[in-house]
Amino acid sequence: MSTSKSTELSTLVRQRGNIRGRLTTQTQYINTLKLVDFSSLSNAQVIEIKLHLKKCETLYKDFETFQDKIELLCDESEIQEQINTRSTIENQFITAISTLQDILEKLNPVNVKSQLPSQSNESSVKLPTIKLPVFDGSYLKWLEFRDTYLSLIHENASIQDINKFHYLRASLEGSASEVIKSLEFTSINYKIAWDLLCARYDNKRVLINSHLKSLHLINPITTESHKALRNLLDHVNKNMRALKALGIPTEYWDVHIIFIITMKLDATTNMKWEEYLSNCSDNPTLDQFYTFIRNRADVLENAVSRTTNHSESSSNSNSNNHNKKFWNNNNSVSKNNKSFDNLKISSPVASGETVCDFVCLCCNKQGHRIYDCPKFKDMDVPHRVTEVKRLKVCHNCLREGHNFQNCRLKSMCRHCKYSHNTLLHLNKNDKHLENINSTVASQSQTLPPVTLSGISNSSQVLLCTAVVSVKNMINNETYPVRALLDSGSQSSFVTDNLKRKLNLPVHNIEPLRVSGINNVAFSISERVTLGIESRNKNFSTMITCLVVPKVTGTLPNSPVNILELDLPPNIELADPYFYCPAEVDLLLGADIFWDLVGFKRITLGVGRPVLQESQLGWLVSGPVGIYKPGHVICNYTHNINDNLQKFWEIEELNLKINIGTPEERLCESHFQENVKRLSNGRFSVKMPLKEIPEEALGDSFI
Repeated sequence: MSTSKSTELSTLVRQRGNIRGRLTTQTQYINTLKLVDFSSLSNAQVIEIKLHLKKCETLYKDFETFQDKIELLCDESEIQEQINTRSTIENQFITAISTLQDILEKLNPVNVKSQLPSQSNESSVKLPTIKLPVFDGSYLKWLEFRDTYLSLIHENASIQDINKFHYLRASLEGSASEVIKSLEFTSINYKIAWDLLCARYDNKRVLINSHLKSLHLINPITTESHKALRNLLDHVNKNMRALKALGIPTEYWDVHIIFIITMKLDATTNMKWEEYLSNCSDNPTLDQFYTFIRNRADVLENAVSRTTNHSESSSNSNSNNHNKKFWNNNNSVSKNNKSFDNLKISSPVASGETVCDFVCLCCNKQGHRIYDCPKFKDMDVPHRVTEVKRLKVCHNCLREGHNFQNCRLKSMCRHCKYSHNTLLHLNKNDKHLENINSTVASQSQTLPPVTLSGISNSSQVLLCTAVVSVKNMINNETYPVRALLDSGSQSSFVTDNLKRKLNLPVHNIEPLRVSGINNVAFSISERVTLGIESRNKNFSTMITCLVVPKVTGTLPNSPVNILELDLPPNIELADPYFYCPAEVDLLLGADIFWDLVGFKRITLGVGRPVLQESQLGWLVSGPVGIYKPGHVICNYTHNINDNLQKFWEIEELNLKINIGTPEERLCESHFQENVKRLSNGRFSVKMPLKEIPEEALGDSFI
C-alpha cells in the first residue's frame, strides 16, 4: 500500500473511532432513560429524546460513509476484519435507534390509549413467536414470502419504516439481498427497497414459467416408497396452487397433470394405477388420482411398519443357544459362503419351521436388504458409493459375498446403462455428465497406464477442472467437455477421441517433441483449432490444441463428499460435478490459462480447497482430506506405457508349440490312436507304415 493511501486509511479509522465514541455517549443516555418514569416527562424532555434520535441517525449515516471508504482502501487480507467491525457497529446503531423510537411510541398519547383496552383482553397463554420468512431469490418461493411478509410486517401500521427496513434486510439472502444492497439504511428508503424487490421478482410471466418448469422436472421415483409418493404429491400441489393464485385456469389440466406424474412413478405404482383405471369408465379426475396416490402411500407405510415390528419381535425372541448350535452344525457352509454373514436365525416358531431374516448391513435391522433400507436411500449418491465401498458389497446387486466382477446378476443402471446399481447413479441433469464414467465401475478397473507416476498418498488434491462447450464443426451443435486447467503446460491438448467426436479439422505438423516429468518425451504430429465457450455464455475464445491419445487419468481419483467442504451458497462453479471422478478430454495450458483466471479467491480453511474466480466460473482446487491410498496424477506420457509393454514382451516366455510338418502330425495321430497298454503291463504298438507303398518307395526296386 502506498504512503498516501496508508495516511488516508489511518485518518478514516480515527474518524470512525470518533463516531463510535459519540455512539457510546448516546448509549449511556439511553440507559438512563430506562430508569425514568415516562408519565412524568415534560414536553421539553420529549423533544430532547427526539433530538437524540435524530443525532443517532446522522451519526449512523456518517459511519456508513467512512466505513465504505475504509473497506475500499484496506488490503484484501484485512477485508474480513473490516466487515466484522461494520457488523458490530451497525448492530449498536440499530439497537440505539430502535430503543429511542420505542420510547417515543410509548410517549404518544394515541398509542397509549389504544393499548389500554388490549391489555385487559390479553390472553394468559403465551403464543409462539412467528418467524419471519427468508427469501433467497428463488421464484418458486416468492409468492409465499411476499404474502407472509405483507401480512406480518409491510401492512402492520404499528411498525415504523426504519424497523420494517431492518426486518426486510434480515429476511433476504443470496441474490435477493443484492437487489437492495446499494440503498442506505434510512426510513425513506424502505418503500424504495420494497418496490425494487417487487419489480424484480413480482414478474407474473417468469413466475408462471418457473412453476411450470418445476412441474415438468420432477425427479422420477425409482423404487416404491411412501415418502417419495407423499413428496411427489406435495410438490405437485404446491405448484398447482401457485399457478392458480397467479390466475391460471388449472381446473382443466387434469389429464395433462396426471400424464406428467405417471411418467415419474415407479413401475409397481404405475401398474397399480393401470389396474385402477381398468375399473373406470371415464377419464379420472385429478382429485381421484390424488386419492389413489394417498391410499398407495398409506398401504406402503403400513407395510413397512408391520415389517419393522415383525423384525423387532423376531429379534427379541432369538435364542443364543439355538443359533450357536445351528452355526456349529453348518460350519462348513458358513466357511464357504460369506453371504451367510448377515443372516440372523430366529428361534423355531410354533409350526416347527425356522424363520430366517436378513439383517441390513447399513442400519443393522432385520427384514430388508440394503437396497430397501430407508437410511441408505436417504443418503445422497456420493455417500451411498462410500457406504457400499465401506461395507464391501457388490456395486451391481448390493449383496455381500462376491465382488463386481463375479456378480451373476447381469443387470444395468436404468438411467445410464452402465454396470452398476441404479441407486448408485449420479443424477445427470447436466449434459456434460454423458462423458462421465460411473464411479462404481472403477471397482474393476485401474487408473489408465498413461499417468506418469502413481505413488501412495494419504490425502487427495483436487485439480482445477471446468466444463466448457465445444462446437461440432459439421452440425454446429455444442457439446459439454470437461477440461483441466494447467498453468504448468506450455500448450493446450485435446484427446483424439474428442477430435473425432466433434469432427474437428486436423492440421498435420512436423513431428513435435513434447516432454513432461523426468524429461520423458513423445512425438505429436497433429494440431486442431477449436472454439470454447463458458457454461453461462459470458465468455468464448478460440484455442489451438495438440492432439494426444489421452490427456490424463480420471479426475478426481475418488468421489469427494462435498457436504464436508462447506462451499459458499449462490456461487456458479466452473465444474458443478468436480467431486465426481470423470474423464478429461481437454487440457488448457498456460497459453490460455491466465486469460481465464480472475483475481478473487475464497479460502475454505486449512487443509481445504481454495475457490478461484475465472471466466468459466469458480474453480475448486486443493486438498480435500484423507482417502484410500491411490495415484497422484502428474502428467501424460505415452513412452512409459510402450517401454513397459516392450519390457514384458521381452521377459515373457514363448510358449508357442511347434505343430510340425504334416508327416509329423500324422505320426503323432497314429501314436495316440494305436498305442495301448495291456493288462500285463506290456504295450501294444502298430507299426507306422504308409498306406501307399509307391509313394514311400519311389523309383527303387526290390
